[in-house]
Amino acid sequence: MPPSPARPSKSGSRESGQTEIAVPSRAVRSSWRREPAPEEDNLKYLLQIYPDGTTDEFARLSTHEQEAIVDEYIAVRQSPGVIGGEQLQPIETATTVRVQDGKTLLTDGPFVDAKEHLGGYYLVEADELDAALEVAARIPAARMGGAIEVRPLVER
Repeated sequence: MPPSPARPSKSGSRESGQTEIAVPSRAVRSSWRREPAPEEDNLKYLLQIYPDGTTDEFARLSTHEQEAIVDEYIAVRQSPGVIGGEQLQPIETATTVRVQDGKTLLTDGPFVDAKEHLGGYYLVEADELDAALEVAARIPAARMGGAIEVRPLVER
């Protein structure tokens, strides 16, 4: 299945330099540009959940529907290869720490003014990227308008 063409952003225009493609839950994407990992080594991937308004959609659901979504998150957390994960408190609870000239500076709230903020994460151990992508596709936020960013960890 070929990748889909770039989708318009919410404003209706295409964002320059960014192309979104659909990846079916049975991952068709491969790691062909990456060096294969040794057979005996699993890689760790951070699945960063960017809810982008899904909390509002979640609040509009019935109690039964909300419980079903929470059960899906729990099922992902209990999946083989998932070794950690948590939901984060709202961005208003953040404290930003900087050190300048040996002095610690604290600021209430998030440091960056971004349109999307990290809402939670899962840590996945898998033998290849495709396995991590399959877990990411099962995260409810991915189908509710949010995004899941999958990044390999640097292991030392």
